[in-house]
This record gives sequence, C-alpha cells and structure tokens, in this order.
Amino acid sequence: MHGLEDVQEVREGLLSATEARARIASGSLVELRAGGDPVLVGPGSLVKVNTSIGCNRAADLEAEVEKIREIARLGYQPDLMMDLSTVRLPAPLYRTASAELGLPVGTLPHYLCFKPRGGLDVPRLLDEIERQAEAGVAWMTLHLSPTREMYELARTTRQTATTARGGGIVVRDMLINNRVESVLAERFGDIAAILKRHGVALSLGTTFRPASTVDALDTVHVQELERQQLFYREARALGIPTMLEAVGHMRLGQIATFTRLLRGTLRYPGPVMTLGPIPTDAAVGHDHIANALGAGMLAVEGGTNVVNSVTREEHTGRVPTLDSILEGLRAARIAAHSANISLFPDLDFPAENRVAERRGANYTCVVEGGLFEKSAQTRFAMGCTRCGNECPLVINFVTDRDDGSLRF
Repeated sequence: MHGLEDVQEVREGLLSATEARARIASGSLVELRAGGDPVLVGPGSLVKVNTSIGCNRAADLEAEVEKIREIARLGYQPDLMMDLSTVRLPAPLYRTASAELGLPVGTLPHYLCFKPRGGLDVPRLLDEIERQAEAGVAWMTLHLSPTREMYELARTTRQTATTARGGGIVVRDMLINNRVESVLAERFGDIAAILKRHGVALSLGTTFRPASTVDALDTVHVQELERQQLFYREARALGIPTMLEAVGHMRLGQIATFTRLLRGTLRYPGPVMTLGPIPTDAAVGHDHIANALGAGMLAVEGGTNVVNSVTREEHTGRVPTLDSILEGLRAARIAAHSANISLFPDLDFPAENRVAERRGANYTCVVEGGLFEKSAQTRFAMGCTRCGNECPLVINFVTDRDDGSLRF
C-alpha cells in the first residue's frame, strides 16, 4: 500500500509527510488514492491535470479503452482521470483506467441512474455509489447544490440556465418529482455514510457554472458557490475528504475577482477542480487552447488546483478523437506546468532546466527533452533553417570563442 511518503510533493521535498497529513486533516488538501502512488490535490500542492473519458453508447467501449491504453503508452500522462460514461458497461471504464494507468479515477454515479420519465432512481443510485466505492473509485462528483429557486432565477436571467450534464440530471429530477432541492442533498446522509465507509472523496459538482462569459459571477453563480460551502463544511464535519468543482466560462479579467470571492469572501480553504475557465465563447473548435489560457491563469491566482483537459470538440457536438484527447492533454499539461514553475520557483523541474541548458550549450533553439519527448538524446547542429546566418545563438558561439580579434 502506497502512503504519503510516496506522493510527488513529499518525494521532491515540497512538503514533509507530517505537513501533508496536517493539511489533509485541516481540509486544505485531499489525498486521492489509486493503485499507484496517491495524489495530493489542494493549495500548496502541485497543480494537477485531469483527463476525462466515457461512453454514451456501449458500442463505443473498445474505442474508449484504446484511448486509455494509448495514454498509458505515452511518456506523459494526466495525474487524474474521470469516467463520464452515461451507460452501463460490461467492464466499467473506471476499472480499466485504474488498472492501465494506476492513477486515481473519479465518476459521476448519477449519470447511470436517471430515467427520462421518473427522474433519478434513488435506491439504484445508492447501490451504484456503493458498487463504485467498493471497486476503488477515488472520488465522486455529486451535484448537491441546485435548488428549484436557483434554477428559476437562472432560467429567467441567464442566456443559458445550466450547462452541466450531471447538474442538469438533478434539475430534471427536481422538476419531474416537484422537489425544492437536489435529491442528492435530501439523501446526503446515506451517501456520506457510503463515502466515509470506503474512504472515497467527494467533489461538490457545479450545476450553475456559467455557460457563457456574460453570465460569470452573476447572482446564481455566486449563490451556488455559497451553497457549495455549506456542503463542504457538512462533509468535512463527517470526516469526508472534499473538494469543489467550479467555474465554466469566465473572462480573464474576472479571474482575480473570482479567486478573491472564493478564497477571501467565502473563505474556502480546500481543493478546487475547475472546468476551464474558458475565457472566450468564440474559440469554438479551439477550446483546448482557450481552456489552457484560462486554467493556467486561474491556477497561478490560486483559484484552481486541477486543470481539466478540454478537446477541440468541446462545443462542436462531436465525440473527441484519440488525437484530440492527446492534444487537449498536452495543452492542459502546459497550463499546469506553467503554473507550477511560477508557484514553486525553488522546486526542480527537470524538463524546464534540461531545455534551457541544452539550448545554451548547443547554441540552437532546436532541442528535444521538453514535456512531451520520450527521448532527449538527439543532438542538433548550431542554428537552424529559420534564421540561417542571422541566428543570434550562432553569434553567441562566435563571441564565446573570441580571442580578442573579433570585430563587428
């Protein structure tokens, strides 16, 4: 069994195991367990990357399994993975992801328990939560926060009331069964008992994250953040490791305001796993780039501890391909790495240092050994075809070897 001594932050000297335990006990860090080394999420830990997979049809199972296996073959991987499947599968993807990658995997169990006419089947939901917890799922995202009043306000004041699939399921159940709040909130005592018994962490899903930048930080957005804090405190009081899902679409100029609201006004001390923020609604077909921009900035501000990878298909209606999933993963890794070298400047980042050293030593900007290279053995000649004789690095080579006779 891997322990806190095996987490990356302790191995690299960012935290001691004692410090990590204290922060976990206080609720500022969550330890997500897996078949491999556990992963810390929260303030003071390295910014992590989550990648999602999932099936909407059982016929897609083999294609999704191949995506997982291809990620396992890479020289770079996410730190976390979520199974977003909405259909029951003969071999659940969360089991495959855990076995192939050895990293913590999260789920949304209510995806599998909704009936269009009857709403959420509560006994079936509790059974599904128990089944997934027994299977070793590291965390579950559950939408506890929506209320009928919040939905009506969102419906009448927003361009798009809600964009969350899991939250939408809960809202539809509220409307079908004439509830005033989420059925997950009504049955939170039963749910919490299962999570605690199996050591599964809770992620407080966001139903009213803004679907467009114009709705960011509106009344409904803030109300949900406030209500999420209530469930955070309740879950923590029950001894359940808890983190927050947040954001959505938000302009870059709003990121500092959001962070001050979350960390300052609301005094939320725990881990945050954000969706985005997507800082522009106009990047359709290129949202992996927009996501990396927003998430990197939010991470440096302290408003997120996990960057979710997004694909170019995010708002196109198409199913992500293997290539686009890997492209989105690379964009998210760049965002997280860029945040980490800013947040932890004294920590050793081998890829960062290796590229800088080789660029200087070889007098060329063309080097291998970055975040995504399996091998850094190739040697390049000085300069490159882009600059030719005007390459400034070649000038450096000449001046470094000047015996005093050089004249410009």
